[in-house]
Amino acid sequence: MGKRLKGRIRFLTKQILEVEADLRSLIKAEKGLKERIDRVCTAPGIGWLTMAVLLAETNGFHQVRNQRQLTKYAGLDVEKQDSGTSVYKPGRLSKKGNRHIRKALYMPTLSRIRSEASSKAFFKRLVSKHGVKMKAVAAVQRKTLVLAYTLWKNNTAYDTQYQAAAKAEQRGQPLEAALNELA
Repeated sequence: MGKRLKGRIRFLTKQILEVEADLRSLIKAEKGLKERIDRVCTAPGIGWLTMAVLLAETNGFHQVRNQRQLTKYAGLDVEKQDSGTSVYKPGRLSKKGNRHIRKALYMPTLSRIRSEASSKAFFKRLVSKHGVKMKAVAAVQRKTLVLAYTLWKNNTAYDTQYQAAAKAEQRGQPLEAALNELA
């Protein structure tokens, strides 16, 4: 590479670091905001930068009423085309929503698929069913978005045992028995 190109790369890297530092300082200035972001970031794959993008693109989830509205706004909803009996096309990802949200969720989703057991199992199940990996990645992206929204709205930290506890509560059995079933 030439000297100019290396110089530009160094300059842009420096600018990226400065912008990230400014963003961190803005988040730290708002005490409640930092605490809420830290709670959401306890979920695997979701980092402070992802949450900053989600909050910026959705105006802090203020106008979002439910998960369905949020997934539609992000363009992670399924769009079907059918007209009686004459026209039927299988469902597709609409991609009509905010591309910045989809872009911000892509790498965290890959991280969740690689590191979290439930996301990995969900991904493998969808790939074995459809054979299309990107369709499965989009489904996990949607789940990641809904998880971040739920944690933000409830102001809670991520709990790995949440699903097991909910199933145990449904069945009326102790949590230990439900955890033993999952193992």
